[in-house]
Amino acid sequence: MVKSMYSGVTGMKSHQTKMDVIGNNIANVNTYGFKSSRATFRDVYYQNLRNAAAPSATTGGTGPSGVGYGASIGSVDLLMTQSSVTNTGNQMDVAINGDGFFQVMDADGNTFYTRAGMLDIDSEGNLVDMNGYYVLGTNGSPLGKPASSDPINIIGQMGSVPASKSAIEKTINEKLFTVTAGTETTEGNVNIVLNASSSLPVGKRAEAVVGTNNIVVTLNAKESFSSMSDLQEAINTAITEGNGGKAHPAGDFQFSMDPDTFTEALTGDQVVGQNFGYYAGEVKFPPNGIWGFKFLSAGNEFEVNDEMVFTMEVEKVNGEDVFTVKATAGNKEYVGEVKQSQMTSSGKLLLKANGSETDYIEVSYPTYNAVLNKADLQNSPLAWTVDPAFADTAALNAALAAGTLFGGLSGTIPDTVTASDASLNFTAPDTFALTIAGYSQTFKKSDCGKNITLTGGTDPAEITLKLPSYEKLLAAADSGTLVFAASDAIPQENITNSAPSKDLGMNSFKLTGGTAGGAVEMKDLTGIIIGADGVIVANHGIIGQKEVGRIDLANFNNPASLIQSGNSYYAASANSGEAGLAVPGTNGTGTLKTSSLELSNVDLSQEFADMITTQRGFQANSRLITVSDTMLEELVNLKR
Repeated sequence: MVKSMYSGVTGMKSHQTKMDVIGNNIANVNTYGFKSSRATFRDVYYQNLRNAAAPSATTGGTGPSGVGYGASIGSVDLLMTQSSVTNTGNQMDVAINGDGFFQVMDADGNTFYTRAGMLDIDSEGNLVDMNGYYVLGTNGSPLGKPASSDPINIIGQMGSVPASKSAIEKTINEKLFTVTAGTETTEGNVNIVLNASSSLPVGKRAEAVVGTNNIVVTLNAKESFSSMSDLQEAINTAITEGNGGKAHPAGDFQFSMDPDTFTEALTGDQVVGQNFGYYAGEVKFPPNGIWGFKFLSAGNEFEVNDEMVFTMEVEKVNGEDVFTVKATAGNKEYVGEVKQSQMTSSGKLLLKANGSETDYIEVSYPTYNAVLNKADLQNSPLAWTVDPAFADTAALNAALAAGTLFGGLSGTIPDTVTASDASLNFTAPDTFALTIAGYSQTFKKSDCGKNITLTGGTDPAEITLKLPSYEKLLAAADSGTLVFAASDAIPQENITNSAPSKDLGMNSFKLTGGTAGGAVEMKDLTGIIIGADGVIVANHGIIGQKEVGRIDLANFNNPASLIQSGNSYYAASANSGEAGLAVPGTNGTGTLKTSSLELSNVDLSQEFADMITTQRGFQANSRLITVSDTMLEELVNLKR
């Protein structure tokens, strides 16, 4: 009885230990690099009740008989199976894709091994793990070096940076601009921004606002700069003034341009301007335009050097009025046409020089009614002229007799008059000036339908003609048998020619690479890369990329016999064998995978199944004790 009770006790103890192992596995299900364990049982010892007997001539043999004394923990095995790898996005996280361990060393010089690759770099450039232990491997360029177990220091391998001036090369509109600081210092690593303003006082060529990382220089938009060196002097003077009267720590900044097209004085606007095509010309029309036509723009090749005279003719073509607008300057003429049918609403019209697509004046035109409305003419200083031509006096008299001249003007021009010109000038809807063969007279709307005396001749001194009615006078103009014409002039000083842009487009220049020289510091590094072979590459803005070391791995003949030391660390044991060092990916070790970590290899489904069987085993052993106790109780009760 006592034997069974003690067997139950040993069974409960063993199952409790196994439950402890299961609990530790489940607790570390999300521990990076964790390796699970398993507990195995073994029976303890036996009391022989009978020894085995060999067979004889008369009897058969018998086997031994014995009673066991329970179970104990045979072993707690470490399961070193590879687990899956997850991407963390952290460049300093590293997983081993295969066999092997990272080597780390504590402050006392003890070496441990781990699969948890949460790495970092301390302020002194040492490669460390999550607990601040040094990560071991090879320092410097690893080419040709065997695997090692030295603490890796990144900064110690970078060396020193030579002194250099901050600079930038920037191409703008196919011109290479170079800006360089005057002295070797990191304070020259600034962003210089150029702009222009017309609000600076006359004589103030530039001003600057100086900050730690930015210098904003405002050029006077109207001031001229004769050359790049002149511009450079103005900028540096402004920077000194903006720095409290002291020279900038980076010294004077040098500006250059290749090819140098700064061959003539440029304004501040042109230095920073972004127009790399043409500066458009301009014609300053009167505020209300000319006959309702207004200036919009000019072509790239627009250029005149004289007063510009605008004329407009209106004549009937195929039953509708056609407006021909001309702008004449010297021997150059810009012409455009717009039809009555196009003028139901306002629009745009190009006056082209010989049909050119680049030498033109763009104007807006009004509606048809706005041009011909007589009320509009009353406020206009322009004259609308009906100006027919005749071969001689006989042809002129024939027109008078037929009633076709100016809508029905009648009378006779004496044969002594040899001139045959005729014109009717409208200066307002009710004011007209009539000229026939050198004789002239003005009249009002109220004079229409009456006789009018024209003077100014010699033989005879005057002639008398009869005016048609006002309606016929205007109808004759609208009929298309006559032509209205008007003109106006714009002085040369109100005209700006188009010209190729001289803008340089200088805007912002971010200078980099400036240093006073000296040893590289952690803050100077712009990135760390760990390769699949463990090689560590540090990136520096001036030195560039440099191999500074290599993470070497350790491998064991029997990794399952490593001693678990906590914090995801393992230590070598007498049965694990000595650590064999290897470059990642060689001698049976796996390669490294950056921005990744190895997950725990705990199989939850297996752990829960083991938990159930362990619970039942523990329960059964507890029942063994209670049943043995009941049997003992019955035995004691026999005395009653």
